Amino acid sequence: MTITLYKSAALCLLAAGLLSACSSSSVDPDDVGTRYEGSYNIVCVSFDPGQWETEELTVTGPTGTLVATAFSDDQCTNQIFTQTITADLSYPGGTQSTELGDADFVDITFTSLVIDGVEEDLSDVPESDLMEFDILLLDGINLYFGDNTEEADGSTAENRPTTLESIPFVRQ
Repeated sequence: MTITLYKSAALCLLAAGLLSACSSSSVDPDDVGTRYEGSYNIVCVSFDPGQWETEELTVTGPTGTLVATAFSDDQCTNQIFTQTITADLSYPGGTQSTELGDADFVDITFTSLVIDGVEEDLSDVPESDLMEFDILLLDGINLYFGDNTEEADGSTAENRPTTLESIPFVRQ
């Protein structure tokens, strides 16, 4: 089983799915992490043909929780499923220059996955599938994650995304 983080296409999370890093080695990672604390959402967008979704992201300290609900219609009324992903967030330091500014590095370790109220057993999932190496940038009220590509898929620190997703989460 591979975990997909819904983050503007299944961030990481999914995500697409989750969250920050130090701007430089002289900055305390905890200070950077508090910058991203809060609640964010994406309302009824289509990432895949024939499927729309809403996403709610909550960042509290070193933990991120993403609730992604998939729908079969463009009004987001006919629910297909809901998944809740919880992850530990680590701020290793470093930034990636992007079109909107310097995005912070974030390392994400998925700790739980619940689909339609049923918790999935992650004990057999390879550790590498439970990790994602991402970037994060807060521009006003808009929170952007890295845009995973074939070359920059977030599977290792060296393959961290270098550009941002086009659809941000909006701070509430």
